Amino acid sequence: LSALAEQRGDLETAIGQMQAALRYDPTSPYLRLSLGGLQMRRGAFAEAIRQAEEVLRADPRNVRAHLLLASAYLSLRNTKQAEHHFQEVLRLEPGRAEIYQQLGTLYAESKNFPQAVAAYREAIRLDPASTMARYSLGRVYLEMREPRQAIPILREALRIEPGFDPAAAALGFAHETLREWEEAKGVYRQALEDDPNNREFVERLAQAEVRSGNTPAALELYRRLQAEHPRDLNIRMRVGLLLFEQKLFAEAVEVFQE
Repeated sequence: LSALAEQRGDLETAIGQMQAALRYDPTSPYLRLSLGGLQMRRGAFAEAIRQAEEVLRADPRNVRAHLLLASAYLSLRNTKQAEHHFQEVLRLEPGRAEIYQQLGTLYAESKNFPQAVAAYREAIRLDPASTMARYSLGRVYLEMREPRQAIPILREALRIEPGFDPAAAALGFAHETLREWEEAKGVYRQALEDDPNNREFVERLAQAEVRSGNTPAALELYRRLQAEHPRDLNIRMRVGLLLFEQKLFAEAVEVFQE
């Protein structure tokens, strides 16, 4: 019954029914952790923590309880406790790539970049096909202002998963940081081959054309965006400025007066 209520989105009813079931079987770790999971979804993190800690008192090796505590403490921004419970999971079940991925994210958000790099690299070692771990590692190198370290990692992510837009955006940005405009434009063009209507990559390509001095190509791209988004004042302004730069003054005035 609790599962049916949860499927309907009725968390209060689901929690009430799980609490009733727990009164009949108060020693069940499954029921207690299921209740904790429902409380997490409701945002009752302290209650979720209480349920998980109750399970750990009876069974300190319960991996699901440690995972629930790690998630709850992350939600409360208690990174020290979250890290502790993720490490406990790895102690009990070594080799879980997804936990290293979560630890990498925790360290990255705390600006602890060396530990983030180590965690993401371990995630990649354990799961060589993980594009998310490679993307995350590339992003950390960009945060560290080491774009040359990021580039091969992001390229490998795209080789494994062509069309992975976050990795393409990060790779293009890495090349732009190094003022490698042709390489950046190549990344954005490939992304648009995979997804021709992706506005983000059209804009990124247009901006790269501007920065590399190819105003006519940039103007063509912004004209395309203007046709697709006629009410976008920012795009209209860019078109007008590029027309002025091309000394097409009458056309520029017409754009600004639309």
